[in-house]
Amino acid sequence: MTNVSRRQFGKWVGAVGMAAGFPASRLMAQTDTYPSKRSTIVVGYTAGGAADTIARIVGEYLNPGLGALIENRPGAGGMIGARYVASSAPDGYTLLQGNTGEIAINKFVNPENGFEAEKTLIPAAMLYSTPTIICVLENSPFRSLQDFLAAAKAKPDQITFGSTGRGTQSHIAGEFLSKQTGSQLRHVPYPGFPQGMQDLMSGNIDSFWIAHPPAVPFLSSKKIRYLALTTAQRSAFVPDVPTVPEVTGITPFDFPVWGGIFVPAKTPERIVNALNVEVKRILALPEVLEKIKIQNFEVMVRTPAQASEFVKVENSKYEKIVKDLNHKA
Repeated sequence: MTNVSRRQFGKWVGAVGMAAGFPASRLMAQTDTYPSKRSTIVVGYTAGGAADTIARIVGEYLNPGLGALIENRPGAGGMIGARYVASSAPDGYTLLQGNTGEIAINKFVNPENGFEAEKTLIPAAMLYSTPTIICVLENSPFRSLQDFLAAAKAKPDQITFGSTGRGTQSHIAGEFLSKQTGSQLRHVPYPGFPQGMQDLMSGNIDSFWIAHPPAVPFLSSKKIRYLALTTAQRSAFVPDVPTVPEVTGITPFDFPVWGGIFVPAKTPERIVNALNVEVKRILALPEVLEKIKIQNFEVMVRTPAQASEFVKVENSKYEKIVKDLNHKA
């Protein structure tokens, strides 16, 4: 870097630091040496779910010799973790494993929270996409999605669907299907996958709408059945499971789970790009691809600009859906 460009860069980083409330000298030093210490990946959900699983896979390989700590800050449909990262130093060491709910949906469902992810967080890299599935106990009387919806119509507000929190994609998918079919399902939110699956196993809820990967062991052991995928297309991982559009004829209907690495909005571009390159490296490693395949994740590789555009489109999509639902949590 030339003296002139270094001065310009220093002024820019200094302005960013002052705006964010962090010392410019500290940001400049950390930008020049990044990465020089272990990062923390914050997950806004409990351990054991899709977000936590992918964060641990990536975190193990992040910056060879350094790695990453995984910190679970569950609650409010991922918003607690998102808020924490958004208010952290924009130095590339506090990362969010951000997902559909907290990034693209929750602000429309809970506008009173005053948190807008697109203004306070930016994507450094995308990680994965996976179907949301509607699952029931193996011995459930509902043998198909048609059975499930018929029961919900016959018993308004009695047939339940669990999700990993208000404002998540599974929550909105359930509300949308309920409205489109006139079935009046009752939503039961949970802080994470373990709690919801435990209640399903105990018979406390009729169905659990969740990302496919963490449910695989329960499906393999024949403790649960999949009624349908809440996506537009079938999944190669469970090719025999129909989609909601196939069963109901409702289109468009597409509510996958996706996630990526997000950082505070004032993070210098050099750090964002470095993170993107590092995540791409990790997602190309044979051992990582094998772990991802075993967990039934579909890899998403995007540049920061492509990731930003993807998030923008998803925000627009969910803004319209939530408005049409006239839904507030």
